[in-house]
Amino acid sequence: MAGDVKSYAERLFDFVPIGSLAEQDAVEALVEPAKNKGVRYSDDAVKKIFELTEGYPYFIQEFGKQVWQFINNDRIDIAAVDKAVPLFFKSLDNSFFIVRLAI
Repeated sequence: MAGDVKSYAERLFDFVPIGSLAEQDAVEALVEPAKNKGVRYSDDAVKKIFELTEGYPYFIQEFGKQVWQFINNDRIDIAAVDKAVPLFFKSLDNSFFIVRLAI
């Protein structure tokens, strides 16, 4: 029954597709909020996050959340990114993807 309600509710709204951000926009979305808090990303960390998220806004946001746990001396480097990868995928599996796969 809940599946039917979801389908009906979804028909009530217009959904605007959100695609991936251009690389520069994705980098800015990741780096600027951290910079405002005094935290810097290394170039290789930003590059890897962009590759993993493919510029998709929600994924960038989620990765930024997970990597925040591994800040070292106000810096997010490639080691922090590597530590955050499993948490990023686990979080997506438990939230983003599970909703879409629920039957």
